[in-house]
Amino acid sequence: MSKFWAAAGSDDSSSSSDSSDDSSSSSDSSVGGGRGDGNRWVMDSDSESEESVRVAKSAKTRAFESFEAHVSKLRNAMKTNDHKSLMDEFESLTKAMTKS
Repeated sequence: MSKFWAAAGSDDSSSSSDSSDDSSSSSDSSVGGGRGDGNRWVMDSDSESEESVRVAKSAKTRAFESFEAHVSKLRNAMKTNDHKSLMDEFESLTKAMTKS
């Protein structure tokens, strides 16, 4: 036995047994995630009960929807005479068009 282990064992045996009890109780609660079911990777989620269906959209469709959103924001800015947001939306529209 090395000096390290011999020194640790001779200090106080009651404190080492207390620390081992503490570590075992903390490891039990961390394994269960505090729920006690034992499976720490399972998370309760509302999305499982809703059964939402994800729809796959093509890149062309996503780009077109983005263009429509930018154009509607441009029209609203023109109606309110908001020139700053008009310029910002126009820049974002041109960026989206060059990106696609």
